[in-house]
Amino acid sequence: MVLPFYDRKNELGSLEKLFRSDRFEMMVLYGRRRIGKTYMLKKFLDDKGGFYFLCDKAGTRNNTIRLKREFARHSGEPPIESDELDDIFRYIAGRTDNRMVLVLDEFSYLVERDPSIPSVLQRIIDEILLDSNILLVLCGSSISMMEEGALSSRSPLYGRRSAHIRLGPIPFVNLSDFFPKYCTEDLVRVHSVFGSVPYHLGILDGSKTVTGNIEDVIMNRHGKLFEETDFQLKQELRQPDVYKTILSSIAGGDTRIVDISDRTRIEKQDLPKYLIRLISLGLVKKEFSITDKKGSRPHYVVDDNLIDFWYRFCEPFKSDLEIGDLEAPMANLDANLNSYVGKKFEQLVRGQLIRYVLDYVPDRIGRFWKGEIEIDIVAVDRRVDRCTFIEVKWSKADPSRELGKLDGKIEMFPWKFRKVKRIIVAKELKAPCEDCIDLRTLMSILRR
Repeated sequence: MVLPFYDRKNELGSLEKLFRSDRFEMMVLYGRRRIGKTYMLKKFLDDKGGFYFLCDKAGTRNNTIRLKREFARHSGEPPIESDELDDIFRYIAGRTDNRMVLVLDEFSYLVERDPSIPSVLQRIIDEILLDSNILLVLCGSSISMMEEGALSSRSPLYGRRSAHIRLGPIPFVNLSDFFPKYCTEDLVRVHSVFGSVPYHLGILDGSKTVTGNIEDVIMNRHGKLFEETDFQLKQELRQPDVYKTILSSIAGGDTRIVDISDRTRIEKQDLPKYLIRLISLGLVKKEFSITDKKGSRPHYVVDDNLIDFWYRFCEPFKSDLEIGDLEAPMANLDANLNSYVGKKFEQLVRGQLIRYVLDYVPDRIGRFWKGEIEIDIVAVDRRVDRCTFIEVKWSKADPSRELGKLDGKIEMFPWKFRKVKRIIVAKELKAPCEDCIDLRTLMSILRR
C-alpha cells in the first residue's frame, strides 16, 4: 500500500519558520516509532537540499566515521581525516554558505549508547554552530531518551532548542484518505483497533474486512503487528514485564489503583511511579469525573488503541496464537469486538469529534460519574453559564428513549446551568431528531 502523505501543516510550518531564520536554530522532533517523523522530515527536505543522517546503535565512534563519510558523499568532497566530532561539525559548518538543514535522525540511539553525547553536542553548538547558518534537527523515537537527553532541564542541551515537536497520530477524519473504500463504520473500527499511526494503517489491506486485517496482521503469529506491543514496551521501559501486567489489568477493566493493585499484586503505594511513566509515554491516561475538583478519585484507561486491543483480545490467548490456533481468539473477537468499539467510539467522540458539533468553545470537557450514574460527555462553558450533555451510542438508537434516559441523569448532575442542551451521538438513529446526530451526519460535519 502506498501511503498518502498526511499534510502535517502545523508541524511543517514550525520547521519552515526556523528554516527562514537567518541564524542557527535547533528543532527537537520526537514521537513513538512509526508515527511518521522520518517521512515528514524527508518531505520537508525535498526542496531544501539538506543533509539527512540516520544514527544507529553501533556507538559514537562508528557513527562519527559514518557521518563524515556520508557528508563527504553529500558535498562531493573527500572526507576529512579527523574522527573527532568537533572537527567534523566545524567542517560541515564551513561548507554552508546558504541555509542548510542538518537532520540527525534516531539521535536517541546515540544517547542510549553514550550518555555524554548531549554534553558533547552542547559544546559543539556553543563553540561552532551558533555562528553558522544551520538548522539542526534532532529526531528520535525513544520518547524517554529524547526527553531526558534533549529536553529535560537536567540535559546539557536544555535551553539550546528553538522549538520542539512531539509528533502524534493523524486525526481520525483523515483515515478515509488511507481507506477510500471503507464505510465510516469500518473507519471507526480501524481507529479502535489500530489507532491512527501511519505505519499501522499502511500495512492493512483495504480490500479485506477489518476483521480479516486483524486476523492477518495482529493475531497471525507471522503478522507484522504480532510482536509490536512487546517491542514498543521493551524499547521504552526497563521493566517491561511489570508494565505489561499493569496494562493488562487496565485493559481488563481495572480502572482504579486499588483494583489494579489487587490484580497485579503490586503495592498501591508503588503503582503511581509506574502509572506516571505509562502516562508520559502516551500509553495510559488518567481521567477524573468532571465534577471532581480535587482530582482525588482518578480512573485509568489505556490510551493506545493497539495496545488496548492486544491486551483485551490477544494476550489472554497468547498460547493459542503462538501455535496458530485461532479458533478461541476469533470466537472471543466475534463476541466482544462490538462492545470494545463502542467504548472506543465514545473516547473518539469525546477526544476529537464533539468540538465540531458544538456551537461554542467549551472551557472544560470530560466524563461524569457518581455511583451508578455516568454521562459520556459534559461540555461546560462557565463564561456564559451553559453546558451540553452528550451520550454516545454505538448502536441504532431510539432518540426519544435515549434523551429521556439522559434527562434523568442530568437531574442527578450536581452543577446547575442557565443554558442546557442534550445531544445523542449514535451510529444510527431509528428516527430523525433535532438533538441527535448519527455517524453519517457527524462525518459530513467533520469534512466541511
